[in-house]
Amino acid sequence: MKRWFGWQPFVLVLSVLITLSATAKNDDPEKGWTETRTDFSLIFHYIQKMYPCHQSEKNYLGCIELINSLGQDADPRIALMPRKQPELLPELRVKTLQEFGAFDLVEVVTAAPMAPTIRRKVEIIRISRQLLKEAASANFKANQKSIKNGEFSADMVDITFVTFAYDVLQTRSDTISEQRSIGDAVNAMIGVHDGHGRLAPQNYLRARTANSDVTFFGVGVEFKAIEKSVVIHKVMPGSAAETAGLKTQDVVLQIDGKPVEEDLDRVIQRVRGREGSGVTLQIRRGEQTFEYLVTRAPIEIKNLTHNVLHDMGKDLLHVKLAESFDDRSCASVREAIRDAKGENIRGIIFDLRGNTGGLLDEAVCIGGLFVGPMKIVGERRVSNGVTSTSPIKFTVSKEKKITELPMVLLINESSASASEIVAGALQDYLRAYLVGTTTFGKATTQSVLQDLNQEDLVRIETVARFYQPSGRTNQIVGIQPDFEVFATPNATEEEKFAAREGDIYPTALPPEGAPWVQSRATEVARLNKVCLTGKAEAKYALDPENADYQLLKAQELLACDNLHIGKGKTAGN
Repeated sequence: MKRWFGWQPFVLVLSVLITLSATAKNDDPEKGWTETRTDFSLIFHYIQKMYPCHQSEKNYLGCIELINSLGQDADPRIALMPRKQPELLPELRVKTLQEFGAFDLVEVVTAAPMAPTIRRKVEIIRISRQLLKEAASANFKANQKSIKNGEFSADMVDITFVTFAYDVLQTRSDTISEQRSIGDAVNAMIGVHDGHGRLAPQNYLRARTANSDVTFFGVGVEFKAIEKSVVIHKVMPGSAAETAGLKTQDVVLQIDGKPVEEDLDRVIQRVRGREGSGVTLQIRRGEQTFEYLVTRAPIEIKNLTHNVLHDMGKDLLHVKLAESFDDRSCASVREAIRDAKGENIRGIIFDLRGNTGGLLDEAVCIGGLFVGPMKIVGERRVSNGVTSTSPIKFTVSKEKKITELPMVLLINESSASASEIVAGALQDYLRAYLVGTTTFGKATTQSVLQDLNQEDLVRIETVARFYQPSGRTNQIVGIQPDFEVFATPNATEEEKFAAREGDIYPTALPPEGAPWVQSRATEVARLNKVCLTGKAEAKYALDPENADYQLLKAQELLACDNLHIGKGKTAGN
């Protein structure tokens, strides 16, 4: 049974980085579902057997989410909307079809445009969720009162939702398969109970956890999504997108003249295509709108890259694990460091920015490469959303330390799960200084189990919470850097904001324990004064369009003659 320490997208996800292969077998999510025997009996099973709507407020909310997921795929789009919702989004135009207790069943006539800022968008989503929860609670309590008074049976609540779901499914858009629509709906229900739980087609999941080195035909961008809004997160150097003029933070409004309204997986499939063909992207940049015709070309993504940097007067090895912790990651990192031993390398920058996680064994192995056979990660079991109170069980790496070189580890808001395991361990053992921004904040483990109801599906469940060697846990709060450095020297408050675990997965496990305390505060203050003297800012100013400011700051710190990386006991022990 594989243990997954990553975060992956499903129907309710607001922010996720995707760089999947369009050519890998079964990597198309639509194809993944259509290759299963999924039919309406799956919805019937989950409403009647797994999470009966009448049984609890949480179950009832899950049934509402299931209906709304199906409604997203309807043509025209429909939704169960709390009666206060239109007041929150005055731009939203809806046609009320009928009342449903504290909800209105509405047809969406005009969707609300993207909020002016990502921060505002997240705030609107948070309020919307609360309104949905309150309306579901009101309906559930009213139903319980009616059941108690003998007005109808508990089974009738479930039957109503089964019938409702069937009717909504019949209005599905022809562009979306029935299997995919059903799978998304059931996952919306599961997500109410387990923020990272979901069903997945076996073949599709296998493609996502395999070797992350891929080649596909695309334009050379990475996307980030906030609900239905798609933002360019990264433009790959030398790509067709860079040549055309696309920039990070561009909001994608249309693809080939059609609005961007679907989930991120489907957007990616629309952008990718035949080599040499063109795709037109309409984007919003600030208050202006632009159109770019971009020619698709081969895009090769290497999960691990390494090179020697000389910007600050010393040879520093930069090792970047870009995509995930796949089954070759530890071996690749070991090889990169050993290959550089013949050179005059004075330090290592290990770059985990944008790495959203992966396999536990690989994270433990990589941690051991830098600290030796030490505790890397601890865990407590989780059952039905409750963390065990038993002692933390730690996993010790079997690896020998392969380098004593000083290290800086680069992190950002998209470094998640397995990345946080490595970052937290190196920080706790004082083995590296962390530079960048606070990580995503996912400290839970998911196991992949065979779905007993359907053999071509697997069920992913949260089974454990993990901890750093010092006993702290980064769930929700993330791993905080020793040196906070944003993507640009003068980042605005909006540019500093990022949606993290608590924003994206409202039903994820809550934080636990006391906040992290910087054990090297005096040394960090000293290094800020004597090492970080503005060299990175000067280098960045020479080419702000292409310079990597966070990487420059990491080099400036690591090249400093006054830098001393401690080798003492675990922080907090």
